[in-house]
Parts: sequence; C-alpha cells; structure tokens
Amino acid sequence: MTVVQERSVSKNGFWVKLQSIALTIVAIMLSLGQWNDTKDALSSAYEGFVTHWTNQIEYRQISQLHVGQTQEYVKSIIGIPQASKVSKIDSKITFYYYSNKKYQLTLAIKSHRLSGYSVVAINTDFFAPIPFINKTLFEGSLGVLLESSNKCNTLTSKGFIRG
Repeated sequence: MTVVQERSVSKNGFWVKLQSIALTIVAIMLSLGQWNDTKDALSSAYEGFVTHWTNQIEYRQISQLHVGQTQEYVKSIIGIPQASKVSKIDSKITFYYYSNKKYQLTLAIKSHRLSGYSVVAINTDFFAPIPFINKTLFEGSLGVLLESSNKCNTLTSKGFIRG
C-alpha cells in the first residue's frame, strides 16, 4: 500500500467512525424521546384504569383543595371549569362548575382565591372524605353528620360545602 492509499483509508476510517458515533448519539436521543412518550402513555393508561375501577384519583384531587388557594393553582389541580357564574348575592364571588362522571364540583372564588367548594356525589359508591370531621359522603344520615360536627362545613344530602 502506498502512502497516499493509507491516508485515503485513514480519512475514510475517520469519517466512518464519525458517522457511526453521530448515528449512535441520534439513536440514543430518539430512544429517550420514545421512552418519555412511552412513560406518558403508560402513566395515562394506569390513571385511566385506576379511575375506572376506583375513586382514588378523584379523592386525591379533592383532598388537595384548601380554602385560600389561588385560582390558578386550583386550575392546575382540577382543570378548566365547564361553566362559571357570578353570584347574585355577592358580585365579588364567582362560582366555577366542574362535571365529572362520579361527582359535581362547585368552587367559589373571591379575589382570585378559593373561598369555598361543594362536592355532590353522582354515584352512590363515591364516598369523598368530608374535611375536618373524619366522615365520608353517604356514611350516615344528614342529621347525625351535622350533630357530630360543629365545624364550618355545610352538609347536604349528597355533598358538602366547605368554607
């Protein structure tokens, strides 16, 4: 082999190695992107399964609501409301309505902060916890629940209002 041929082989070897390294890096980057998509798809499928067979996702969302939270934070937890309406009694309060297959949620927002909320169960197997009294919806009669609590909750036949 001549010196010119050796240099040519050496240059070709360098470019082949460079292409191989570049393709390996691209393949790794693509696989990481696919992994993230796969992870998101598996996470969504798991949440869908859990939501269908249990109420844990909904209970967790409702348990994250606390009076005084900002409206933006509440939207990040619950999502965008289906409807809204300004209160007829106090024009500074706006009610935001969320509809779910298992429950109806109403938020009372005043000055961009959560000032109260209402949960009304649609399904009889939806036993959302009632804050501060360690009871759940449908756990007992309305009278018993009211007697056992002197907290700042208003209970209805299917739901509660906290504020």
